[in-house]
Amino acid sequence: MAYRRHALEAGGYDEGFVGEPLLNPTGSPARAHEAPSSIDSMPWSHKKAAWSGSDTVVNFSDDGTELALESLGSSQDLDSTHLRAQGHEAALKRSFSLLSALGLGFSITSSWVGYLSNFGQNLIYGGPRVVVFGLLIATVVQCVITLGLSEVASAFPSAGPLGPIKASPLFLCPRMVPKITRAALFLAVSGFFVVFGLVLGLRRQTQSASFITQPGLGTSGWNAGTAWVLGVGNAMYAYGGIDAAIHIAEEIPQPGKNIPQAMNLTVLIGFVTAFPMSLALMFSMKDMDSIINSKLPSAELFYQITGSKIVVTIIMVWIILIYFRMRLDQFGPAMTSLTVMIVACTSQWVTSGRMAWAFARDQGIPYSKYFSHVSPSLDFPVRATVLSMTFCGFYGLIYLASSTAFNSIITSAVLYLSITYAIPQGIIVTRGRETSLPARVWNLGKAGYICNILSPLLITVIGTCLCFPPQLPVTTGNANYTPAILFGLFMVVLCIWYMRGHKFTGPKIDWELLNLTACR
Repeated sequence: MAYRRHALEAGGYDEGFVGEPLLNPTGSPARAHEAPSSIDSMPWSHKKAAWSGSDTVVNFSDDGTELALESLGSSQDLDSTHLRAQGHEAALKRSFSLLSALGLGFSITSSWVGYLSNFGQNLIYGGPRVVVFGLLIATVVQCVITLGLSEVASAFPSAGPLGPIKASPLFLCPRMVPKITRAALFLAVSGFFVVFGLVLGLRRQTQSASFITQPGLGTSGWNAGTAWVLGVGNAMYAYGGIDAAIHIAEEIPQPGKNIPQAMNLTVLIGFVTAFPMSLALMFSMKDMDSIINSKLPSAELFYQITGSKIVVTIIMVWIILIYFRMRLDQFGPAMTSLTVMIVACTSQWVTSGRMAWAFARDQGIPYSKYFSHVSPSLDFPVRATVLSMTFCGFYGLIYLASSTAFNSIITSAVLYLSITYAIPQGIIVTRGRETSLPARVWNLGKAGYICNILSPLLITVIGTCLCFPPQLPVTTGNANYTPAILFGLFMVVLCIWYMRGHKFTGPKIDWELLNLTACR
């Protein structure tokens, strides 16, 4: 392959010409997957100058197809070229910004709300200290995982996966989706400040620090060590869906830079909202047993703190609005409520629809040509999104057959998502970072080995414990069906692969062009 590129005197290059092979500073040909070594060592400003020239770039790919690019000067052209280097053509408009991508990610995660939904189980595992410090440890674990995953997203920024249908902003006004995700971010963050302020201002009691750190309060039947690991795994639900921004990588400018920022900022905002909230709630708690035995532990806890049913109602309505937007998107919004319609359903339909579309684009599902279509009038993959929504509707019917099985599926979200986060990082470790990752903006350097090694190990340990029953002794009512469901899903995947694996093409990556357009 040959490229014309800008010369950079500071980098030690002479001007390149069309037909001149891409060389390392030593004069030897560069490998297909590597960028010239001196460029790797340049500061960011020099890298940008080196790779963002406006000269025409010509690439003769392995199959002989000539790709002629008129200009690499604009951001849109560079992003499209970078996507083409990953084997795909740009099909979606880049209408998202960093803020709207952050809104998309945090509108799904909403850590402080997510943790309110399951902190009661951590009280069972070990009392307030598992609630507070279990979340702290879970944050550290999630940071390690997210750092490694965001580097992969920076190296390969594309949309693919790393109830009845009702009207939604996604269909009525798809071009408004970025604004809707920003509004959702505001709703979640402002909700935190409102609830946090009410808790601090209306609390009627304050526990001592010894109550928060008191051991021996667990009632799950597990020994302290196992209960701690189970509590950490349960707390990681606060960071579920941290990969959401990855699936709009083809709809945001400079995805190699913006997607990792959105992912890591989602974790940061999640921590600075969920951790102070858990501290305030545990210090203000009055009767732990009443909370554990309550059908809705968060409502009981808020009532113990404020003593006002009106205040609790206001708090719970706000939380329900956020929670419906986060977790119940498959049921659709009510047409009679514009507010609910604006905040509900959008984020998860966007991410799930983009995943289904990207998989169809790579011939990964039946009728791939049909589902890989992008609507020219709505500017998003309508068919793949409807497919995803339909699947969610049938998925919800499991509740009619068995509430226990359905709840096991829901609580398994941490495990299943974590597995998908661990696999690519494990592959990078086994194959070597130098040969697996191209040039990228978000480069962890040698620290990347720490993330790539620890992520699969931590997920293996925590994931194994997540397959344990939540309480002892085990009964049919409290049994954990996650292992059976995981095995069943694995068998389904194997069957699909056996039937369609030979049709799956996957992207054809042009490593040299990928390196050329990565650092700009």
